[in-house]
Amino acid sequence: MRKYSFTVVIPAHNEEKYVARCIRSVKAAAGYYGGQVEIIVVCNRCTDRTAEIALQCGAKVLYNEERCIAGVRNTGIAAASGEVVVTIDCDNRMTKGTLQEIALRLATGLFIGGGAPIRFERYSFPLYCNDYLCRLGFGLTGLYCGIFWAKKETFEAIGGFTAIKAMEDVATARQLKRYGKQHGLQYTTLRHNYLINSTRKFDDQGDWLYFKLMFHHAGALLRAAVGDRKQLDALLDEMFYDYNDRKDSKPIRSSQDIADKRPDTSHEGEKDMEEYLDIVDENGNPTGEIIDRTTAHQKGIRHRTAHVWLLRHKNGRIQILLQKRCAAKSSYPGCYDISSAGHIPAGIDYIPSALRELQEELGITVQPQELICCGNRTITADEVFFGRAFHDRQYSRIFILWKDIEEDAFQLQKEEVDSVLWMDLEACIDGVRQNTFPHCIVMEELMLIRNAIERGEKPCSSTTPV
Repeated sequence: MRKYSFTVVIPAHNEEKYVARCIRSVKAAAGYYGGQVEIIVVCNRCTDRTAEIALQCGAKVLYNEERCIAGVRNTGIAAASGEVVVTIDCDNRMTKGTLQEIALRLATGLFIGGGAPIRFERYSFPLYCNDYLCRLGFGLTGLYCGIFWAKKETFEAIGGFTAIKAMEDVATARQLKRYGKQHGLQYTTLRHNYLINSTRKFDDQGDWLYFKLMFHHAGALLRAAVGDRKQLDALLDEMFYDYNDRKDSKPIRSSQDIADKRPDTSHEGEKDMEEYLDIVDENGNPTGEIIDRTTAHQKGIRHRTAHVWLLRHKNGRIQILLQKRCAAKSSYPGCYDISSAGHIPAGIDYIPSALRELQEELGITVQPQELICCGNRTITADEVFFGRAFHDRQYSRIFILWKDIEEDAFQLQKEEVDSVLWMDLEACIDGVRQNTFPHCIVMEELMLIRNAIERGEKPCSSTTPV
């Protein structure tokens, strides 16, 4: 796959509460992609610490004073150094595979650009209704928005985002679709990754917010349709352009202003971004909804994991590698466990996730064709750790990896793994059966491994889907 260079443009108006988490999501996607990614935050009339935090997070910061979101986005596009430009609003997030999937789609030569599906960061009945209307609208028109992406030269060819005060995203999608048709290319959407849409306005004003707005302001909408936009423009200012205004601050215009008034914020934004997972059905198929990992374990929501067991031949016997979980883990601390395992982030498939976990936890780089799939299993566990209920509902894919590496040669992720231990496979099976050592290993999984060895299972295909 060709490695495009990317610029991600983030328009922001007084987004000090959200800018760090948005940038973290972009950095996670950049790390997964592995190519050059520039992040530009365009501060629009900001009077808070948005610019300061963005700089601390490693983003480039630009300024724009227009009361037009299209102009704010276009400021970032004009300054972009990447071949491909992606735009995302500051209170939203992207899933880890976003940039990689965009690169894959552009590399086919079939697409001019596109958008992304939208999934809310939490759900309720009214938000399901909003979600359904978004899906219906996108499906009928093909004008997917949310995250916009195209080559910079394409944005330049259409004149950037359409300079209107509202619905500029739909107008720009139409422009891209029309321009693509002229060149024999399609306007499309991502299939495996999403925009994680902020619910802050619903949190502030209730989950029926937009339905209430349409009802209470029907007159303003009708008057705007016949040319009188005064009331509609006031509503747009209240709900979008001035929503985050703080009346007790003066505008911050430059990096020098920031330096002059910077307090100690060395810990700002350091908390890890909450990991989002695909909710799956009983067969492990994503339902199209996502959930944060903490809530999934609190409520027992089914999600996916990938398990990789390392094996080797030693002294005429088969040995299996066990990892000892860090004592600080929130579940099963200090217990022996699978060689490498991890939750699969929203929008990612089993093999890419398994490869990433092997690199992060054990410090080893593995080719996808080295993995041998043993099968799938479901996990149901209800436990209490540190006084908190833990309800685990997993759909797991089990892999074998033959790798003869000595214990002290692994580069362990100390936040996750205390140590590793090679053990004879049969001794491990006996120990788990008789519970002779602290572990969180399930016998069913060891039987899958033994059966796969006996059957002589072959490695997986070399393909690595996003």
